[in-house]
Amino acid sequence: MAPPTSGGIYTSQAIQLLSNVDLSAANGPLDLEYLHRLIDIQDIAWSDRSQWLGDADFADVPVEGLTNEGYVFSRFVELMRNDVSAGAPVPYGIPLGAPETWATGTLPEGSGTTHFTVADRFGNLVSATTTVESGMGSKVVVPGRGFLLNNELTDFQALGFDSAGRPYANSPEGGKRVRRTALGGGCANLWRKATSQQYESITCH
Repeated sequence: MAPPTSGGIYTSQAIQLLSNVDLSAANGPLDLEYLHRLIDIQDIAWSDRSQWLGDADFADVPVEGLTNEGYVFSRFVELMRNDVSAGAPVPYGIPLGAPETWATGTLPEGSGTTHFTVADRFGNLVSATTTVESGMGSKVVVPGRGFLLNNELTDFQALGFDSAGRPYANSPEGGKRVRRTALGGGCANLWRKATSQQYESITCH
């Protein structure tokens, strides 16, 4: 998934980060240490996504730098620091090829995104993420269908420029495609274990 969809870069970073963490002692997916590291990993990938990703037809997105193994490992070292205050924002990294002229900013935490996984007795599995972006989406219901239309414009950096006149990677502009993470705020995945036919449903959000 290439920009402006950011799910591919986000997922690549998250998987590389997770591969560096020893979770052999974790007692299932609800283990506190497992959840702690999983949340940290997603915070790191999300901070890079918020700073560097946008429509590649309008912004120089450092894809190779963001997915570089050495860069991702440096982010892992940051993850393992013990002096980071709980709840403190995770700073973005500076990958190779990152532009120096972009403004720094993050989008507020949104609402309206839902992920669900459905499996049946025949082994069929669906992993889906759907979003209307903001509360009640665009406030328009499709006649006779009963669902809301999306309001994807809220995925742009609304201000466009910072106080110094520098643009954000995801500033609104005519003809520009809004930055997305697969469908809105998550990237739904199906994974199959190499040693079996067992599938797992995973979403990054």
